[in-house]
Amino acid sequence: MKVYFLSRGRYARFYWFNISRLEGRAPSDVTDANFRLYQINNTRMTMEQVISVYKLVKMKNDIIPKHVFTKSFDPQHEGPIAIDVTKVVQDWLEDPDSNYGFEVSVECGEFMSAQPWNSLEIEFGDPRGSYTESANRGDIMRRNYQTPDKHPKLIVMTSGNYSKLLSPEGHSRRKRSYNNNRRCDDTVTTCCKRSLYVNFQRDLDWKWIRQPKGFFPNLCAGNCLYIRADNSMYHQLIRYHRDTNPNASPSPCCSPLSFKPLTVLFYEKSIPKIMTLQNLVVDACGCR
Repeated sequence: MKVYFLSRGRYARFYWFNISRLEGRAPSDVTDANFRLYQINNTRMTMEQVISVYKLVKMKNDIIPKHVFTKSFDPQHEGPIAIDVTKVVQDWLEDPDSNYGFEVSVECGEFMSAQPWNSLEIEFGDPRGSYTESANRGDIMRRNYQTPDKHPKLIVMTSGNYSKLLSPEGHSRRKRSYNNNRRCDDTVTTCCKRSLYVNFQRDLDWKWIRQPKGFFPNLCAGNCLYIRADNSMYHQLIRYHRDTNPNASPSPCCSPLSFKPLTVLFYEKSIPKIMTLQNLVVDACGCR
């Protein structure tokens, strides 16, 4: 419910995010992290109010706030607010036990009434709902619920295969294929996976994607002279058929064997959205 807890002279709400899906990632893998709030238009208030965001830190036997962000807001504005918390998430990955979440608070003084919601100018979307005054009686509060797209979010972008963090792949076992994980370098001439970087805006003119700025789709390159090393009976049969009938079948070529998805962040009517683009990153190459 919409109750602001008095915390060291502030009325505050607390948010904690489970980042266990980032386990195994180095702090340096986090390239961008945003704590996103959605401000709701509060037509009954007109005075700007200062909102602060703190990272909660354990010091000895107490939890104290460490300042991250402060800004003055117009209460009649509506839309998403992005707060850069990249360093905070990196610190949490460095020490997972240090994740005590965020405190979102408004500074208060002696003018604050016994009912704090009467003095708060700024409202944010929250899964617990928010209170506004009744149209008939100012002393009666009505709880309003917002859709999930207006709830607080922690959006983390990482280098490499970010989609794996959001939608972990299943544990089904995949049969290995010849050269399927070999990376190209100056000494490799057989089928291998070559790194290729694409910038969405510069190379594709895809300005609608906000994060990541680019990705590695990769490509397959190299010859397929040693296809007999493949354990597949099918490939051995095709190779034998080509040797005995050179004009009957095409030569095997180095091509993708499997792909990975890529997750991107974009905006739709000022609302942050996440979308997974399937089969966009070459995961393994082989002769086929």
